[in-house]
Amino acid sequence: MNDIIIVSKINEYLHIATQKLSDWLGQMLPRVADDWWDECVINNLSYAQREIAAEKNFTKLEHLDLAALLRVTYKSWYDMRNFAYLPTSERECVSNMIGVRNNWAHCRVEIPDKDIIIHDIKVIKQFLE
Repeated sequence: MNDIIIVSKINEYLHIATQKLSDWLGQMLPRVADDWWDECVINNLSYAQREIAAEKNFTKLEHLDLAALLRVTYKSWYDMRNFAYLPTSERECVSNMIGVRNNWAHCRVEIPDKDIIIHDIKVIKQFLE
Protein backbone atom coordinates (compact mmCIF):
# COMPACT_ATOMS: atom_id res chain seq x y z
CA MET A 1 0.00 0.00 0.00
CA ASN A 2 1.19 3.49 -0.80
CA ASP A 3 2.64 5.47 2.15
CA ILE A 4 0.45 8.47 1.36
CA ILE A 5 -2.69 6.33 1.49
CA ILE A 6 -1.67 4.85 4.86
CA VAL A 7 -0.95 8.27 6.38
CA SER A 8 -4.18 9.65 4.92
CA LYS A 9 -6.27 6.78 6.29
CA ILE A 10 -4.73 7.00 9.77
CA ASN A 11 -5.39 10.75 9.79
CA GLU A 12 -8.99 10.10 8.77
CA TYR A 13 -9.38 7.69 11.70
CA LEU A 14 -7.78 10.20 14.09
CA HIS A 15 -10.18 12.89 12.86
CA ILE A 16 -13.14 10.59 13.53
CA ALA A 17 -11.73 9.85 17.00
CA THR A 18 -11.46 13.60 17.65
CA GLN A 19 -15.11 14.15 16.73
CA LYS A 20 -16.35 11.19 18.78
CA LEU A 21 -14.27 12.12 21.83
CA SER A 22 -15.44 15.73 21.69
CA ASP A 23 -19.07 14.57 21.58
CA TRP A 24 -18.55 12.09 24.44
CA LEU A 25 -16.81 14.63 26.65
CA GLY A 26 -19.59 17.10 25.87
CA GLN A 27 -22.02 14.68 27.50
CA MET A 28 -19.78 13.72 30.41
CA LEU A 29 -17.94 16.81 31.65
CA PRO A 30 -21.00 19.00 32.36
CA ARG A 31 -22.00 16.34 34.90
CA VAL A 32 -18.70 16.75 36.80
CA ALA A 33 -19.15 20.37 37.89
CA ASP A 34 -21.08 23.52 37.09
CA ASP A 35 -17.82 25.21 36.14
CA TRP A 36 -16.68 22.17 34.14
CA TRP A 37 -14.98 24.17 31.38
CA ASP A 38 -12.44 25.73 33.73
CA GLU A 39 -12.26 22.84 36.18
CA CYS A 40 -12.08 19.90 33.78
CA VAL A 41 -10.82 21.41 30.55
CA ILE A 42 -8.66 24.48 31.09
CA ASN A 43 -7.08 23.24 34.33
CA ASN A 44 -6.19 19.90 32.73
CA LEU A 45 -4.52 21.25 29.61
CA SER A 46 -0.75 21.50 29.36
CA TYR A 47 0.77 24.95 29.65
CA ALA A 48 1.15 25.21 25.86
CA GLN A 49 -2.39 23.97 25.24
CA ARG A 50 -3.72 26.47 27.80
CA GLU A 51 -1.85 29.29 26.06
CA ILE A 52 -3.33 28.33 22.69
CA ALA A 53 -6.84 28.07 24.18
CA ALA A 54 -6.52 31.53 25.74
CA GLU A 55 -4.96 33.11 22.65
CA LYS A 56 -7.66 31.71 20.34
CA ASN A 57 -10.44 32.23 22.90
CA PHE A 58 -11.55 28.59 22.88
CA THR A 59 -14.91 28.12 24.54
CA LYS A 60 -16.06 24.73 23.21
CA LEU A 61 -14.66 21.22 23.16
CA GLU A 62 -14.90 21.29 19.37
CA HIS A 63 -12.15 23.93 19.37
CA LEU A 64 -9.62 21.51 20.89
CA ASP A 65 -7.42 19.12 18.95
CA LEU A 66 -7.09 15.41 19.66
CA ALA A 67 -4.04 15.84 21.90
CA ALA A 68 -5.90 18.27 24.15
CA LEU A 69 -9.07 16.17 24.22
CA LEU A 70 -7.14 13.03 25.14
CA ARG A 71 -5.31 14.90 27.91
CA VAL A 72 -8.60 16.27 29.28
CA THR A 73 -10.11 12.78 29.17
CA TYR A 74 -7.17 11.16 30.92
CA LYS A 75 -6.94 13.84 33.61
CA SER A 76 -10.72 14.00 34.22
CA TRP A 77 -11.22 10.23 34.28
CA TYR A 78 -11.63 9.82 38.03
CA ASP A 79 -14.00 12.80 38.24
CA MET A 80 -16.20 11.19 35.60
CA ARG A 81 -16.05 7.86 37.43
CA ASN A 82 -18.00 9.47 40.26
CA PHE A 83 -21.18 9.16 38.18
CA ALA A 84 -20.40 6.73 35.36
CA TYR A 85 -19.00 3.24 35.05
CA LEU A 86 -15.59 3.76 33.44
CA PRO A 87 -13.32 0.72 33.66
CA THR A 88 -9.60 1.20 34.15
CA SER A 89 -9.02 -0.70 30.90
CA GLU A 90 -10.75 2.12 29.02
CA ARG A 91 -8.45 4.69 30.64
CA GLU A 92 -5.53 2.56 29.47
CA CYS A 93 -7.01 2.74 25.98
CA VAL A 94 -7.01 6.55 26.24
CA SER A 95 -3.36 6.37 27.28
CA ASN A 96 -2.60 4.13 24.29
CA MET A 97 -4.38 6.59 21.99
CA ILE A 98 -2.07 9.34 23.23
CA GLY A 99 0.82 7.23 21.95
CA VAL A 100 -0.91 6.59 18.62
CA ARG A 101 -1.67 10.26 18.18
CA ASN A 102 1.98 11.09 18.87
CA ASN A 103 3.17 8.49 16.33
CA TRP A 104 1.19 10.15 13.57
CA ALA A 105 1.30 13.82 14.56
CA HIS A 106 5.06 14.11 14.15
CA CYS A 107 5.84 13.26 10.54
CA ARG A 108 9.10 11.63 9.65
CA VAL A 109 10.48 10.77 6.23
CA GLU A 110 9.54 7.12 6.66
CA ILE A 111 6.22 5.98 8.03
CA PRO A 112 6.26 3.60 11.02
CA ASP A 113 6.95 -0.09 10.49
CA LYS A 114 4.12 -2.42 9.51
CA ASP A 115 3.87 -3.83 13.06
CA ILE A 116 3.43 -0.34 14.52
CA ILE A 117 0.80 0.53 11.91
CA ILE A 118 -1.15 -2.63 12.72
CA HIS A 119 -0.85 -1.95 16.46
CA ASP A 120 -1.99 1.65 16.04
CA ILE A 121 -4.99 0.65 13.93
CA LYS A 122 -5.99 -1.88 16.61
CA VAL A 123 -5.73 0.82 19.30
CA ILE A 124 -7.83 3.22 17.22
CA LYS A 125 -10.43 0.51 16.65
CA GLN A 126 -10.56 -0.31 20.37
CA PHE A 127 -10.81 3.41 21.20
CA LEU A 128 -13.72 3.96 18.80
CA GLU A 129 -15.57 0.95 20.18
